[in-house]
Amino acid sequence: MPTILGWMCREWRAGCNSTRPIARSTFKRSQRIRRERLAVLKSWAPALSPHQHMRDRGARFVVSKIRERDTAGRRPAYVLAEIEITDAAVFQEYVSNAVPTLAAANARIITRSKPHSKEGTAPVGEIVIVEFESLEDAPRWYSNSPYNNTIAIRQRSANTRLYIVECEPES
Repeated sequence: MPTILGWMCREWRAGCNSTRPIARSTFKRSQRIRRERLAVLKSWAPALSPHQHMRDRGARFVVSKIRERDTAGRRPAYVLAEIEITDAAVFQEYVSNAVPTLAAANARIITRSKPHSKEGTAPVGEIVIVEFESLEDAPRWYSNSPYNNTIAIRQRSANTRLYIVECEPES
């Protein structure tokens, strides 16, 4: 068997602990693939050491570390709006102009529905909750020109109460 290495090689795939003799070409290909995967992991999370990459190979781990690094110290913020629509046609114009500004601000609508009140005075109309990545992003979105131009349309077509709140830190 001239193409078989004289020693055993551990498989690259995570979770495979078996050892077996492999052909030289297969070994070189697996080493090349391993180097490529390691390079991709390093490019995804340069703050992690190569040893940490080797110990914790799972993609979930790498993604969680990237998320921790990118969002360190940042808590999401929410815009809460209580909306009572008075002119549906004009309000539809507001919605068509306002929703694209959310995408530009990396925000997403969590819910838009009629509330089911359990205590206190029930809100009139609908509740809309929009999530932003941080407390700085929400006021910036509200005061910048693309959305700021739509505020007058909303005020003509609906009675609204709008709040910006920050999420509690994870404990």
